[in-house]
Amino acid sequence: MGLRYWVASRGVVGRTARAVAKGYESIRKKNPLLSQNEIAEAYINIRYNDKPDLEREVLNYFTYNRIKLTPLNVTWVILAIEHSDDNKLIQHKSECQKMIRNEIEKLLGLQTD
Repeated sequence: MGLRYWVASRGVVGRTARAVAKGYESIRKKNPLLSQNEIAEAYINIRYNDKPDLEREVLNYFTYNRIKLTPLNVTWVILAIEHSDDNKLIQHKSECQKMIRNEIEKLLGLQTD
């Protein structure tokens, strides 16, 4: 996977994936009866507590594009919205998603599909 992959995993992509995974785990432990969608919505609400416009933008993305609220998708949409000016993120989407998947599976033991 190389040095570039390792550097990116320590950068914004890896940090965001770990934050989402840890947030999911924390919410799931406190509320074990919540569905995956409810956990995702709770995490997004917590993350953007002081930024309601970003919260709305992230949630609307899932609604309009009919994408499942999985940890992988939540991480990717957060990155895409928060770093919309970063062309490298989009250019390396598959590598980024692979990195996100690895981090989430490592921390949560979940399949991310």
